[in-house]
Amino acid sequence: MGERGNDIQQSMMKKVLIIFISCVGILWVGITYISYQRNKEIHDLVRQGNDLVQKVEAYKKAHYKIPQCLEDMRLNLPDDCPLNYNVTRDSVNYVISFQTGLWFNSTFFQSKAYYSDSKEWIDIR
Repeated sequence: MGERGNDIQQSMMKKVLIIFISCVGILWVGITYISYQRNKEIHDLVRQGNDLVQKVEAYKKAHYKIPQCLEDMRLNLPDDCPLNYNVTRDSVNYVISFQTGLWFNSTFFQSKAYYSDSKEWIDIR
């Protein structure tokens, strides 16, 4: 009976170990997927932002000033456009920004902004 008890205990330990390893694997796959989706979303928004930068610069070249708002360019952007456009205080430069993140925890939010004076995207935390 003692040997049979050890066999049962070893069998239970193997099952617990398999369940634990499976849970860790599933968790790892989930985190990897979420990270991939987030990076893809950020990449897509930067691409959209760069397209908007080109349109603002074309407007600036044609009108010798930057638009005061996106409506000035008549782009027909959707109402839920994730990009924000703001003119700086000097009225010469502008900022295009966006915020992205997971829906359940604000610590996963990330913001980026394009500054026309430096012509680069900056991470905002």
